[in-house]
Amino acid sequence: MLRLFFLFSAVAFFRIRVENLAVMKSQTKSLQIISLHAILFCMSVVLCGCGGDKTSTPPPEAAATAPLPPAQPVAKPAAKPAAKPDKPSTQARKRETERTEPITSNDFAVQKEGKNFGALAYSDVSSRDKFVAVIPPADYDATRFTVSLPKELANTKQPKTAKVTLTLELPETFQPLLQFGINQNGQPNRIEHTLTGYQLQLIPGGVFTMGTNDGPEDCKPEHTVHLTDYYIGVTEVTLGQYETYLLEAKKLKGPQPTAASNKGDSPEVPAVGISWRDALNFANLYGMALPTEAQWEKAARGEQGYRYPWGNDRPLWEKPRRFGQITPIQSYQNDVSPYGIFDVAGNAREWTNDWYSSKAYEKTTESDGSPLRNPLGPNRAEITSHRVIKGGNNGWQLWHRSSATMKDGSQDVGFRCVFNIVEKAN
Repeated sequence: MLRLFFLFSAVAFFRIRVENLAVMKSQTKSLQIISLHAILFCMSVVLCGCGGDKTSTPPPEAAATAPLPPAQPVAKPAAKPAAKPDKPSTQARKRETERTEPITSNDFAVQKEGKNFGALAYSDVSSRDKFVAVIPPADYDATRFTVSLPKELANTKQPKTAKVTLTLELPETFQPLLQFGINQNGQPNRIEHTLTGYQLQLIPGGVFTMGTNDGPEDCKPEHTVHLTDYYIGVTEVTLGQYETYLLEAKKLKGPQPTAASNKGDSPEVPAVGISWRDALNFANLYGMALPTEAQWEKAARGEQGYRYPWGNDRPLWEKPRRFGQITPIQSYQNDVSPYGIFDVAGNAREWTNDWYSSKAYEKTTESDGSPLRNPLGPNRAEITSHRVIKGGNNGWQLWHRSSATMKDGSQDVGFRCVFNIVEKAN
């Protein structure tokens, strides 16, 4: 049909053009007619060039003889990434009764204020809690705990444990703090000196990692040390406790101890400016001793030999803190070791019982190749009268070592005490 229309339009166009030239009709009428047919001519050309009527079908012969295209595999559409779930509302979080995804380290966050973890009785656990850290009641060791979903513990009774009898014999001036429990060996997890109120935490015997391979030369090499059970002060000796000692010392004959350099401050700050000799006399008067360097370091670093009290991650204090800053004890809840010993990274630097030597770690094993057992440090000081000082490093590392003369008191040096458990002979 389009081809016939094209031919008709072309013939009509040329016929009218000839007639117009012959009879010399008016120019205006001729141009109008020519323009109309020119438009019809162009439309026919366009339609013919586009292949004609789109509804037409090829002849049956052509359709039958046309080869079929080879089968092509159908590509699967790429999977769309899962849409990020919307953050649940407060009401949705409250309705959440169980958790299906595994608990990861991202679920733990350091709060700016207050403690990160709180102690709950089994009866206080509810499904609203995201996780519960369960510390075995027989072993007061914060390095060992399990994480369970609260649904598993809610309305659960306290597990039955074998009854343990207190067997450790303490001097009359000490009392066990039974609220902290008793271990399987019959030793109270915490004891207290009755006159001063000074509390000490049990550090279980065993091996730990001492020193480092990444620090100064006098801290190298990293090596394994074995210690027997002992108690160490939960905090540094406070100014209030040291002033109690000064009053007691006045009743005794002999040289009198020197007052702390921060006399007049809060009784809860560490006593500083104390000479090594005065610190030792304080400990001896109350049936205690100064810790060896190994005892101090294990209590601070734990069995794994952490760089910081909280582990190996970078320092993150809940409020501003600077090197050499003296604050009331336990002011920084992050500065606590795996055994619950406070202020080992910061606050006052602390005396130990060891003579200082930069080569103290040259001997790393016993003669039979086993780890050093209860090392006491060098037999003499490398620098005259210098004893090892631990803690309070400007990088907060627990393996750091420094020293000072035992005769004088430094303005930022205090101390803590240990109670050594005497092993009974078989």
